[in-house]
Amino acid sequence: FVTIFMINVCFDWGGVLFQSSSIRAVKCMGWSGFLKIVFWVLHFNNPFNMRKKFTNYLQSVPSDIPDLNPFSPTLSGELGTQTEPRITCEFMLTKTPHQVILQRVQAHFREVILPISRVEYDVMIMIAELEFVPEKLATILGPNRHAFKLLRDLSKHKNSDGSIDRPVLRLCVLSNMNFEVSDLLRAKYRKEFECFDTLIISGDVGALKPSPRIYEILRENLLNEGEGDWILFDDHSENLHTATNHARMLGHKIEGGGATSWHRARTFLSDHYHIHLPHKKEIIRARFNPDFRKVAR
Repeated sequence: FVTIFMINVCFDWGGVLFQSSSIRAVKCMGWSGFLKIVFWVLHFNNPFNMRKKFTNYLQSVPSDIPDLNPFSPTLSGELGTQTEPRITCEFMLTKTPHQVILQRVQAHFREVILPISRVEYDVMIMIAELEFVPEKLATILGPNRHAFKLLRDLSKHKNSDGSIDRPVLRLCVLSNMNFEVSDLLRAKYRKEFECFDTLIISGDVGALKPSPRIYEILRENLLNEGEGDWILFDDHSENLHTATNHARMLGHKIEGGGATSWHRARTFLSDHYHIHLPHKKEIIRARFNPDFRKVAR
């Protein structure tokens, strides 16, 4: 009987593997739309106020999913205690066509915002289109180069022999994302997703993080290949809390998505497991020293 040491490394999608870009957002909305947003931001002197107001407006948009009451064990168990507006949860959770959701948002904004300010109404409609039109959302999201560099390094360990010094790695995606956006990104970045063993997307499985149910689905998908240890890289504390306390996973928070954050992720993996992941100094040395590059391989 041989013990196989296995590590399941799971990544969130939006905010971790993929991040939004202001430049790509400007391309989506056009220069006229961008100038409207600049005018609105200058008027209020606070760019963060725009996002806060948009979220507040979304909170009152009618939705087909029930109110996610954190004190209801049934709802919190099935859907998780979500801080997102219900209409956003419906977009990420169900198969409701995005056109229907966008129409609800536009109708609500016409009733609530338009009588107060035409400029604010136009700005909020543009942001809603970036959030709820899959083609636009898939355009403004792009791969984080630091994240995918780590994935390429981890992929080199997928064919290890399973010993304690060379554990077998499986790479997974566990994300709250609309099923249409997920399909578009997978088609656009097909090569980047070849390294993953499984993808668990809320819009495909009907469960949202931080609900324990979505973690159970992840385990069920990989159970036939063995149990092993589980690690989750996420940018939301509530998702990591559920992963640690209900799904027996190690959690690591990705903050900002820059080089420093992913350097900490490499250190986290190296400290907990026997996985050699080249850090920044080693990578720089390898570029200028062919002999070192051979050793690093």
